[in-house]
Amino acid sequence: MDSLPAIALVTGIVLLASQNKYRRHRNHPPHPLLRAPTMNLAPNFPEDAAMQQLLQLLHEEIGLPKHKTISLQTSINVDLGCDGSEAKQLMEALEQEFVLDLVDFDTYRYFNPPVFDVFLKRRAKGRGEKVPLTIGMLYLAIKTHSWDTQTLENLS
Repeated sequence: MDSLPAIALVTGIVLLASQNKYRRHRNHPPHPLLRAPTMNLAPNFPEDAAMQQLLQLLHEEIGLPKHKTISLQTSINVDLGCDGSEAKQLMEALEQEFVLDLVDFDTYRYFNPPVFDVFLKRRAKGRGEKVPLTIGMLYLAIKTHSWDTQTLENLS
């Protein structure tokens, strides 16, 4: 019984040493999109940090399809079905995370309102069909830190 504390001490030191040995060899897990890809990316798709951050945000906010190829021309409102309160939440997250100036952004141009809006007819007058809002447009806006509707729609 007198040797029990000494055995416990030695056992603790051995466990601590082995824990540190395994911890040193373990790598940090890669980015969630790289670890378990949830989508197919088109060839020549940008792979910089801004695009990875944008894809992660899109994945968290609206979900990205597993079996559909994602390209810069993929529209989040038409192809991915983002609309209503989901779209509002996404645009707020984009504005905060990327410090975007969305002064020129017109929600009704791209998305239907999140709930019934009595003023929709007046606000949406002359807007007709929704314009596709592409990942490429969002990416360019992130790169320039501002939303210029005319430029972004012409470039995409």
